[in-house]
Amino acid sequence: MRAIRTRASDNPAEIFRDLRAWLILVACLLYFSFMYRLSVWMPTFFQQERGMGHQLSGLMSTVFFLGALLMRFISPLFFRRMQAERFYAVSGILSAACMSAAFTLGPALKLLIVFLVFAGGFLQGANTIALVMISCNRFPGRTASASAVTVLAFNLSALTMPLFIGYLAERIGFMLPMYLLALCMAASVLVILIERRV
Repeated sequence: MRAIRTRASDNPAEIFRDLRAWLILVACLLYFSFMYRLSVWMPTFFQQERGMGHQLSGLMSTVFFLGALLMRFISPLFFRRMQAERFYAVSGILSAACMSAAFTLGPALKLLIVFLVFAGGFLQGANTIALVMISCNRFPGRTASASAVTVLAFNLSALTMPLFIGYLAERIGFMLPMYLLALCMAASVLVILIERRV
């Protein structure tokens, strides 16, 4: 235990000497830009672009995170059958596609809710867990530092993306920024696939 404690306190940032840590950080930044900035701006999007009231637009966020909660409960079943990288790639691409479809839909409320619950929230509901698993698998001797990469990425994206999306929305509306967030999810998958080959 003494050796483990010494190792844990000895230069916890050393994983950033490895290109893989930087790629995982970029992937996490892109993912959290999608996930948490979506939660900030999605109700406003449905108010401004779809004419929904405050209660109904708030319901869209509720059903999105309901889908994410469902995935959290059953994700162990997926992780037993596939690698975290494969899970992340499949769920991430499908989630980006389905969220883009949800943004494109017109007044079809029932179909929109289906997309947000099962396609949007459900598909990406365990992606944070998958990213932590990927990072810790890459650096098994520095799991504390590896898992902290996701926290660092979340805070960095929280500092930048709400302002950036708000800036775009004031100038061009919310439609393009929402598609941009979906593109961030797809780009995150691409970075993970590149990292896997490094």
